[in-house]
Amino acid sequence: MLEMIELTPDGDDSFMAPMGMSFGPRLFGGQVAAQSLAAVCRTVRPEHRPQSLHAYFILAGNPEIPLRLSVERTRDGRSFTTRRVVASQDGAAIFEMSASFHAEEDGADWSTPVPIEAADPELLPGFVAPEDRPSATFFEMRPLHKPSGPFAPPPYWVRSRENVPNDYATQSCVLAYLSDMGVLAMARPPGAAIPTMASSLDHAIWFHRRYVPGEWHLFTGAPRSSFGARGLAVGGLFNREGVLVATVVQEGLFRTPRAT
Repeated sequence: MLEMIELTPDGDDSFMAPMGMSFGPRLFGGQVAAQSLAAVCRTVRPEHRPQSLHAYFILAGNPEIPLRLSVERTRDGRSFTTRRVVASQDGAAIFEMSASFHAEEDGADWSTPVPIEAADPELLPGFVAPEDRPSATFFEMRPLHKPSGPFAPPPYWVRSRENVPNDYATQSCVLAYLSDMGVLAMARPPGAAIPTMASSLDHAIWFHRRYVPGEWHLFTGAPRSSFGARGLAVGGLFNREGVLVATVVQEGLFRTPRAT
């Protein structure tokens, strides 16, 4: 994963990203998000840390085509920095993201409690994912419920298999990658038919507290709305002490065959 976010400069505020793991013919959305965040972090002062990002999946990425990341320096402020990045392949935009960074300040320290009862991760069986899945390569996962297929949708405990440097920007990029693992399945409403096509439309993360990838974190959430073929899910990443580390929101497109 650390090699995946090692970018090559390609002009002013532009970078080329190494190809990574794909889901069949598509690039994994979490990979593009992590690489895009890595690109904007390279243009921001280190004392300004990721506060939030808001992204749109425009086209499916092709794992065989080089990915170019072009950063726009929207604003550099004393407390906040804002950036925009477009990921493109062959000149066509496939992903667009706005990101905000904040210099740490003193303030109240409170978060909503964990919404579910979760067994200790050390007492749960591990999830063996197919070898072509990022969860098998980068993360150790302990789902709270036995998966019925090759994916382990939230809720699950998760920690990195790699030793990630104690660097806020790198840790946030790992979180961005993780944030797209299973959240689309979480957006499907209870009892809905399994769609023949599902894809992510937009994605948002709020970075509340420092994320330490090598420690166990609980990723959980629930659907909030489903209408017009679009489903919305809101998730939370909690550390082992039950403190909210990040909030994740994603809307997905779900299509099923129409009755004839």
